[in-house]
Amino acid sequence: MRAQRKKTPGFGSRRLIAEFALQIGHQCPGRIFRHHQLTRQPKRRHHRKNDLRPSKAAYAPFTRFQMDVKISQTFLLLPQMQANGLPAQYTSANFLRRQFPGLQQ
Repeated sequence: MRAQRKKTPGFGSRRLIAEFALQIGHQCPGRIFRHHQLTRQPKRRHHRKNDLRPSKAAYAPFTRFQMDVKISQTFLLLPQMQANGLPAQYTSANFLRRQFPGLQQ
């Protein structure tokens, strides 16, 4: 029974009995599968996330802002970064806010 279950994991108890002509009840394979931990984990329920838009809208601009630049886009920004004296390897909104305090309002 265990070998048949491992060979065909998608078959349930009744289908295994029907396909392999087993002479057992339909609940017996389920007990065996649970005992030998051959069943799948139950699916997780989807939990709704909190809507944080109203609380985030109350933040002052540029105080809780983080932005990462993809490596594929850095070649587009490299001339501006060099012109403003910014390091090419690390540029984020936090870094810009610390370098240019005038961005805060």
